[in-house]
Amino acid sequence: MVAPKTDRPGDGVGADYTVLGGPADPGLTRLTTFSSRGIPIITVYIGALGMTVTKSKARARDFTDEQYWDQLGRKSVLRFFLLAALHEQPMHGYGIAGSVANCCEGARPTDAMIYPALKELEQGGYLACEVEPVNGRQRKVCRLTARGERAYTAAAKAWLNFLPHLVMSINRAPGMSARVVAVLSGCCDADALSSDAQSDRAQTGRRRSRA
Repeated sequence: MVAPKTDRPGDGVGADYTVLGGPADPGLTRLTTFSSRGIPIITVYIGALGMTVTKSKARARDFTDEQYWDQLGRKSVLRFFLLAALHEQPMHGYGIAGSVANCCEGARPTDAMIYPALKELEQGGYLACEVEPVNGRQRKVCRLTARGERAYTAAAKAWLNFLPHLVMSINRAPGMSARVVAVLSGCCDADALSSDAQSDRAQTGRRRSRA
């Protein structure tokens, strides 16, 4: 047997190639592809006698795993947080990732999450992106278009519709009520919300005066 050769990175999509060999088929090779989380997807056996394809069984989701819910939540709100970040100011991809990471402790979005979402928003006319010099480097800087601002407002309204129910449901979970109070008091105090509202009204007024 020959040691396996791999081009599979630790956290990316790739494949392992292993030459199995044997008396019946010395050139028999096994090719296994993996998902971005390192889970085997398809195994192909290739040799002189033909090719056999075996599809790996999907692992059952573990709903007790907090990481599962964390990833699900991040995927659900990623585009909303992208729009929110660009509503504040034009940014490049690395800056957007840092901005989103600020709202999700220890959960900085990867390039594989950020750039496809930016491309989709740009193609839909929600963003306008141009290459600009940033700190001596050429960066693709994106800003919200008028359509992007409308999308941000629509998304904010949709999230607000079920936010109270989400908070109440979290509050009912065993041992969570104190954490809910601590989190809300840290990010949603009345002074901060009032300041944000005043700033938003001022920005709206400036946009209308320019129009």
